[in-house]
Amino acid sequence: PAMLFVAAVAAAFAPRQLAPQLKPAQRPAAVLLGATAESTAAPAAAEESSPAPTAADPAVATLDLLEWPRLSAHVAQHASTAFSRELYGAGIPLPRERAESEALLEETAEAFAIERSLGVPLELKGFTDWLPLVSLASKGAVLEGPQLASISTSLGAAASLVKKMRSLDDAQGSSGSGGG
Repeated sequence: PAMLFVAAVAAAFAPRQLAPQLKPAQRPAAVLLGATAESTAAPAAAEESSPAPTAADPAVATLDLLEWPRLSAHVAQHASTAFSRELYGAGIPLPRERAESEALLEETAEAFAIERSLGVPLELKGFTDWLPLVSLASKGAVLEGPQLASISTSLGAAASLVKKMRSLDDAQGSSGSGGG
């Protein structure tokens, strides 16, 4: 999940304009906040149950003003994997608690600092979605050449990213030690 978030962060920091022909995601803000179709259609129908977000809900109104589905679709266009494109295209998931938001903000700041230190964006290309392949293999299926090659490509991309991160860490460690 953190890598997927880093992909979104990298796309978010790229200075690009929103394309006018961009198709919005299919999930409205109320759905992203956990409301059901019934709860948004007739919010007063179930007064004794917990209130679900509605269009009158400030959080839903805020997401609508921010054009959250459109933003999600834009981020999805820049995602590296089919899985992340599908995830973000359906609407960037929103944390339920403030602590989760703060942790994501910290990850974003860290990813931005890493990219600034490197002087180039982190390359997350080459990762493929292996969940279907793992599922097949766990059921006893034999993976074929192209399937194994996609796993190999992902492992190579991961190894390259780890190498880049370690070299950055080593460079910061050697510049931080003044030799005392």
